Amino acid sequence: MFCSNKIKLLLLLVMPISVNISYSQTISIVEKASLPTILIQSSGIEVVNKNYIWSHNDSSGNPELYSFDSTGTLLRTLKILNATNIDWEDMAQDASGNFYMGDFGNNTHNRQDLKIYIIPDPATILLDSVVPQVINYSYSDQFAFPPADSLKNFDAEAMIAFQDSLYIFSKDWSNPYSGYTKLYKLPSAPGTYVAELIDSFYTGPGPTIPYSITSADISPDNSKLILLGYNKCWLFTNFTGNDFFSGTSKQFNFPALTQKEAIGFITNDDLYVTDELVSTIGRKLYYMKIIPIPSSLNVQENETLEFTIFPNPFSEKITISTSSKEAGNYTLTIYNELGQKIFLKKGFSSPGTAHDLTIDESVFKNNSGIFIIEVSLENGQVFRKEIVKY
Repeated sequence: MFCSNKIKLLLLLVMPISVNISYSQTISIVEKASLPTILIQSSGIEVVNKNYIWSHNDSSGNPELYSFDSTGTLLRTLKILNATNIDWEDMAQDASGNFYMGDFGNNTHNRQDLKIYIIPDPATILLDSVVPQVINYSYSDQFAFPPADSLKNFDAEAMIAFQDSLYIFSKDWSNPYSGYTKLYKLPSAPGTYVAELIDSFYTGPGPTIPYSITSADISPDNSKLILLGYNKCWLFTNFTGNDFFSGTSKQFNFPALTQKEAIGFITNDDLYVTDELVSTIGRKLYYMKIIPIPSSLNVQENETLEFTIFPNPFSEKITISTSSKEAGNYTLTIYNELGQKIFLKKGFSSPGTAHDLTIDESVFKNNSGIFIIEVSLENGQVFRKEIVKY
């Protein structure tokens, strides 16, 4: 099983990038409160309800969980006995209410003592301390501690519990930057395991800070997966089972970059986010709402249009080739990461005739990053693809 997944990942790394991000837009994120003073580096959260949240610090803190309300008032401290906080980076909760704390921060990529602590639902714990069960694990594709710089993708800051398994998403520190978060699966029961590499997702061209994954959560109805970064997040929907990256993905950009390291669903559409304190910035609780995109902006099934882009990624120029099965007018628009239009061209498409348009880097104002190309047909269909300029 692992061999086929390893081949899949290698193919992802060498093949032209094929992405399923339908659009990128800025999303509003509202500051709700300052976190309790004990939570200097909130690195994982679990949301019980809109007024009750659990969190923990990362390597700066004790092996403890802290609950607080939406005003930032500390409600409870729960000590995790017989545990150490080497680098706690995320937490998850399963359908039975059990909590999982991931001690898998691995910036140096040399750890061989990765752990996940398991406790019952804190609501059932009457004392102020609890002895956890433990999962010990390693990664199926890590063979050196540390590996070569180009393979440094074994740090982890994101985890979810889904069905009877845990899923861990890597934080990429590779140099040169690969731009992938790797997805690992392991049992949620105590024991010692090798985490199985099952998939990967391309987040972007780098650098590390804007495109790395720092937290994850799955919605209460298991229909939405969200991955967090410092200045953006990625929402996954329409997936089947644990094939999270097979459906539709949408990238949301935050108005500002802070060290956001924890995210949790309140409802299927509402979420909390926390960030760490860096100098005088951070240690906040934020609220965000996923607003459905109007149907007119949804990516349509490719029934009438052939739409290709090459090369992708690119550095100097890019060629956009369109071919329609129906005659009609079209509008081609390019957006930057903030959703701003930077290029617009109108044209007419003849059935069966390919139309090539070459665009040089002057359109992108010599900026690198992710851009969205949109082709709108007069019949109302809209097609989007992501391009990467480096």
